Amino acid sequence: MAILKRLLIASMACATVWCLQESTDEESEEFKEVLVRLSGKRLRRGRSPTAEILLSGLFVLLRIFDFLVFIDFDLSRIAKLNATFSKLLQKTKKIV
Repeated sequence: MAILKRLLIASMACATVWCLQESTDEESEEFKEVLVRLSGKRLRRGRSPTAEILLSGLFVLLRIFDFLVFIDFDLSRIAKLNATFSKLLQKTKKIV
């Protein structure tokens, strides 16, 4: 059952990216740019993003949504996480 669920999710992600690649409206183009940016990949100027890049960005976006739901999008919790990260970063700088 677990494998079936994963296959369904992967199929839905692929279908979503396929539809997005076929769309040329302004909203779709903006969404593609967001996914490319989230993927961390770079595109040559004037090239269309590949399905792999869009899937990678979609995966990151879904993880962000999952995180925001997990913390109930509480800005104080986000600020607390940021403060904790800043403290850890300072400790890391001292070590290096």
